Amino acid sequence: MQTRSSMSPRGLPRANLRPSLVAWAALCLAAAAAVAKAGDYGQKVTKDGVTLAFRAVPLQDAGVRALQAGAEARIEFRLEDAATGKPLRGLTLAGWMDQVKPGAEGLVCKDRIQSYLQGVMAYRPDISLNAWYILTLNDSPNLTVIDPLGGYGGQNTLAMPGLPARAEDAVISADRKQVLISTPGANRVTVLDTATWKVAGSLAAGSAPRQLVWQPDRPVLWVANDTEDKSGGVTVLDPAAGKVLARYATGPGTHRIAFDDRARYAAVTGSGDGTVSLIDLHRQREIKRLPAGQSPVDVAYSRLASAFFVIDSGNGGVYALDPSKTSIRRVAELEPGLRMLRITAEGRWGFILNYKQSQGYVLDASSQTIRHRFDTPALPYQIIFSQTMAFIRGGGSERFTAIPLDRLDQNGELPQTSIAGGSAPPAQSPDLQSQAAMAVTPEGNSVLVSNASDRSVYFFSEGMNAPQGNFAVKGAAPRGVVVLDRSLQEAAPGEYAGIVTPPAAGTYQVAVLVPKPRTWHCFEVAVSANPAPEAPPPKPRLEFVMHTRQIQLGDTIPVRVKATDGVTGRALTGIRDLELLSFQPPGLAQHRTLLAEAANGMYEAQLRPSTPGNYLLMLRAPSLKVDFSALPPWSLKVLPGTK
Repeated sequence: MQTRSSMSPRGLPRANLRPSLVAWAALCLAAAAAVAKAGDYGQKVTKDGVTLAFRAVPLQDAGVRALQAGAEARIEFRLEDAATGKPLRGLTLAGWMDQVKPGAEGLVCKDRIQSYLQGVMAYRPDISLNAWYILTLNDSPNLTVIDPLGGYGGQNTLAMPGLPARAEDAVISADRKQVLISTPGANRVTVLDTATWKVAGSLAAGSAPRQLVWQPDRPVLWVANDTEDKSGGVTVLDPAAGKVLARYATGPGTHRIAFDDRARYAAVTGSGDGTVSLIDLHRQREIKRLPAGQSPVDVAYSRLASAFFVIDSGNGGVYALDPSKTSIRRVAELEPGLRMLRITAEGRWGFILNYKQSQGYVLDASSQTIRHRFDTPALPYQIIFSQTMAFIRGGGSERFTAIPLDRLDQNGELPQTSIAGGSAPPAQSPDLQSQAAMAVTPEGNSVLVSNASDRSVYFFSEGMNAPQGNFAVKGAAPRGVVVLDRSLQEAAPGEYAGIVTPPAAGTYQVAVLVPKPRTWHCFEVAVSANPAPEAPPPKPRLEFVMHTRQIQLGDTIPVRVKATDGVTGRALTGIRDLELLSFQPPGLAQHRTLLAEAANGMYEAQLRPSTPGNYLLMLRAPSLKVDFSALPPWSLKVLPGTK
């Protein structure tokens, strides 16, 4: 990264999230407080016209009262006007938690905060309450986790967790403890733990899971299953319980999902049969399937118009669906080749991209008419919004476009800023069109742009005509980018909270910086040693018993697996669900089969690869609670030969 001064720690603006999702996140923080038996704030100070109160509460069992090393705790600040006692709302706080180290005992609070802001190595905090991370969805079956605010000495990469197949889409849980990733090549949604950056498990998600969308009012995940047969549609998951709640077969083709602002209806497009399905969330059933041209490819909801809008790639039609009347009508005729539709937060403006024509359109949802037409970068495929701008990315150009949102209500040509997002078009790398090629940073006024051709993620601030720097993605090509915000959030009026895990026992200084009115303070909290937890029982052991990693195409290779008890080492018999998955990264030539029991804890299956190349063999056994990601894969090379 070349320049960091513009990346000051800030909180995620509420304008970038659905209001219902913000409320859901606040409920998660409130629930955590209830678990911790929140009482009065233990420390309080008044200065610069602000009353600052602080407390830290453990999130362990009810009997635990003190913070413990290695255990989660909730850090809380309450801010009030010193004169009126009214809560100070809508602030963006910066905070740090640092163990008092030898030689730094006398460091005054102001100097301590200044050292954090300047990134002084000697006083780098143990925990930043402003942390945010970049996750790249790569061309290989893995993710790259980047710390944009750290990275001293150029070492930005924190982790590179492996996946069972290449990632297509990713969403973050409201408590920010998990990232859920669709991996179509494995027919799974993979769960990543953000505390360890390790895969924590996976969920069966139907065939070819791609787009992931949270239901606005509850922690329920909707998964689009993009198949070419009648089984295509949507799978609804409860990630916490690890179970499927519902399946809706809405037809073949690609699917996109949208919800209304009251979480009463879902609309799901089906490109294969030219329809959009309207689903009643309360009754949990599809209530009507409506025609929407030849190939409807995207849908979005406008709360201003109280309608879903659907775009059809086949004939260029734009349709308005009234969920209360279960009726649909065509409101605009554009050119064939439409690709993506996104509507601004207030529901007024809809941006539509035409992939084939390299054109963009602005829909006025209030009048249901096309207000603007404009040129886009070649092969446009993604739109995102910051607080003030719309950003448009194309696969055929290294440049992307920024359009000011405050000019949409004016007549005439829309002003555009063209910005370099790398040195080569992303379309030079194959199959790049992830839904997450760009992302807005937590500051709300900057954007990250992935470029697989350059193997980099570029950082751009509004008001600048060139990127301020880039993050190199080592060993992979980033197809997409997702931002995980771990900064302080306003959980209630004037109350700001975050979750931390103190790394060691000792005395910690918790520093907070308030931007307006500008003030700061350092509170103190003690962290005790954590009693050693009981070691979990060893898992059953599965291991490949094979004598080669290379065969000729056309040959059949016996796959043998030995199963033993993790404690006694005795052979495990009677396993009926031991499954073998073989595939070519990132998920091609996939084949699954059950292994049959032979003798003395040995299980066998015959494998005959259909194409040459490098294969990975993976195992799972649900009855043993062993998933594909729990064991290292076996690599097998298939040389060209006679079938």
